[in-house]
Order: sequence, then structure tokens, then C-alpha cells
Amino acid sequence: MVNNKSSLIVYCYTLLIIILSLVPIPNLKIPEFNLIQTDKLIHVIVYFVMFLIWVKSNVLKDNNLKFKTLIVVFLISFSLEFLQGTSFIKRYFELADLIANSFGIILSYGLFVLYPYKKSHA
Repeated sequence: MVNNKSSLIVYCYTLLIIILSLVPIPNLKIPEFNLIQTDKLIHVIVYFVMFLIWVKSNVLKDNNLKFKTLIVVFLISFSLEFLQGTSFIKRYFELADLIANSFGIILSYGLFVLYPYKKSHA
């Protein structure tokens, strides 16, 4: 039962991020490349949490779970940024957002996958 509940949380969180990322924003100005913005910190946190809940929920049951989860969350991030760059979404592809998303994923991977692995093998 716990696995079903945690899977539901993962899917709901991911769906919420997809919806929020694809909602058109009217009169949106073309963004300048800038990694030092509150918006980018939010991107880091959102994808940090997304990777964490995907890993902790064991949604992808496999020996290579953590690596597959890393790929899935990166694909979600890239796909959403790519879709924002299309004309029907009325948003813009922003490289700084993609970098912030990637940083959040890598930070989460390092803290919750690599660090415990290194610690257990020391």
C-alpha cells in the first residue's frame, strides 16, 4: 500500500510540474540569460525534490533504478523546456532554466545516491 501511495505522490507532483510549466503566459517578455534569479532557485528546488521523490518512491523497479530515474527526470526537464520553446505554448525556451533544473537534479543525485554509496563503501 505504501508503494501505491508513494507512486501517486510522484505522479501527482510530476503532473503538477508539467501543468505549471506548460500553462501559457500572455505578454511574456523574451528572457535574458541570467542564472542569478529567484526563478532559478525555484527551478533548482523543484527538480531537486522531483528526483528525490522519484528515487525514494521506487517507482522504477529495477537494479539500475537510480540511473534510470536520473534519465527520466532529465528527460522531463528537457522536454518541458523544449515544449516551452514551441509557438503554441506561448512561452520561451530558456537555457538558464534548463541549467537550473539540471543543477537541482545533479545536486539531489549527489546527496541521495552518490554520497550514501561512497559512505557505505568507505
